[in-house]
Amino acid sequence: MGKAKGSTIYKEFGTVRVRSIQTVIATGRSNNIVPVITIQDYSQLKKVYSKEEAEFIFNMTGNIISVQLTSETAESLSKWFPKIMQDWESLSINSSDTSVSKSKQLETSVPASTIANLSSAEFVGIVADNG
Repeated sequence: MGKAKGSTIYKEFGTVRVRSIQTVIATGRSNNIVPVITIQDYSQLKKVYSKEEAEFIFNMTGNIISVQLTSETAESLSKWFPKIMQDWESLSINSSDTSVSKSKQLETSVPASTIANLSSAEFVGIVADNG
């Protein structure tokens, strides 16, 4: 129980316009069917669909697997990853004193620069969690 009944795969989705894709995706997901959509770049999706439709499709995503991307797609995808608390430490030294300053800052766990510099066998991803 709880496993998907099946899946539908839309390869090179960004090159084809499917008129009622939002309904197809939503209906499939509500019936425990996993839709898999592949696109080369978010800008490709926006060329075929309106900006609002492209955002809707992208925002319905539960799982994301990405290889090397550049430009706005890497930047957008980077924002999807959770932020992590990063410890920072700075050291100041002058002729009479040395001081250490420590702080914490919320940082992007996978920056756009990391996504842009992935090599051919590397990928980053987000997996949806129902629990």
